[in-house]
Amino acid sequence: MLHELLLALSGFPGDLFVAFPDQNFTIPPDFPFLHEAEKSSLERLAILGKYYRTITNFLALQHGRKENPTNLNIIAPGGDKTAKKHLNGSFVHALCNALNEVLKDFQKTVIECEIRILSKEDNMGGVVPVSQIVAAFGEYYIIFPHLNQLIIEINQKPEEYFGCQILNLIIEKCNTGVPELRTIMLKLFQACNEVMYKHITSWMVYGHLQDPYGEFF
Repeated sequence: MLHELLLALSGFPGDLFVAFPDQNFTIPPDFPFLHEAEKSSLERLAILGKYYRTITNFLALQHGRKENPTNLNIIAPGGDKTAKKHLNGSFVHALCNALNEVLKDFQKTVIECEIRILSKEDNMGGVVPVSQIVAAFGEYYIIFPHLNQLIIEINQKPEEYFGCQILNLIIEKCNTGVPELRTIMLKLFQACNEVMYKHITSWMVYGHLQDPYGEFF
């Protein structure tokens, strides 16, 4: 069961956690031998897997656009509103790299939990309790929903968050009293800021602008 849980946390459904049309991983109602409290805790953990898959799908999509620039439809502010809108450019690529670093930490936590399960560390009767796994992923209950919402907003309004305008969205997310969330959002903000500073330095110091996506002006 716990291995099925780790599979769900990695974004893959299985026999225990079934992916429904809304992409939620849910335990079938006729699954035996599970108390309602256990089922609730397991499904709450599995929601992180849904968020993880949403983020990885976004990263894979952007990576595909970066690898195939001739197929891109770049829409700048004031551009053709009838054209198909995609968010592309150096800023969103920097954002994706920063998101990937967040996912690496999450993947590391999954691996650590698997090691704990296999070695039966901190066990009770030979089984690692679900409560310990819940505690290990505690911060991601806060982080992942907000990252998911960030991706939704970017996908819904690609023309509004084109280029450095994406900084406006991220800086709003930094205004929070939750330290874990603020730390992550500041990392994303810093990654995107580096692109802007490189553009400014290249233009003002060297009089040359490497801007293939037309984001600077």
